[in-house]
Amino acid sequence: MKPIIIYDSTLCKMLTMFGGYSAITLMTIIFFKRGKEKVKQDDITHETTHSLQQFEMIMIGIVISILLGFIIGFNWWLISIPLLLFYVIYCLEYIIALPFNKFMNNDSYHTISFEEEAYDNEDNINYPNERKWFSWIKYLGNVKRKG
Repeated sequence: MKPIIIYDSTLCKMLTMFGGYSAITLMTIIFFKRGKEKVKQDDITHETTHSLQQFEMIMIGIVISILLGFIIGFNWWLISIPLLLFYVIYCLEYIIALPFNKFMNNDSYHTISFEEEAYDNEDNINYPNERKWFSWIKYLGNVKRKG
């Protein structure tokens, strides 16, 4: 799966105005603040990894939604599960890691499993093609990176 990439994005500029971030990936679409000529390949690889992670979580969310639909009945709100599952897990991991990372003087953002996988492999231009499904799982509970 190849993500859609949008450069010089106003949406990205608005969503990342309070952080030092240069890109954001939403539902397998990558938005960069800067124009194409100013975006480095490792940034593209990093965000493409997030795109693949989100695609995996959408697939899991669809399965969960269907199972819940059979158990409790199909409702309109079940559509939100595939769309939000990645972000819910991302935020939960951040919140759970906060006290541990404060103690270890780490930045919780950099110890989120999704971020760890993306940072560890952003220098490998072929990583998105070589990556195995759910590779981020091996980073769960990892607090080694200093932010």
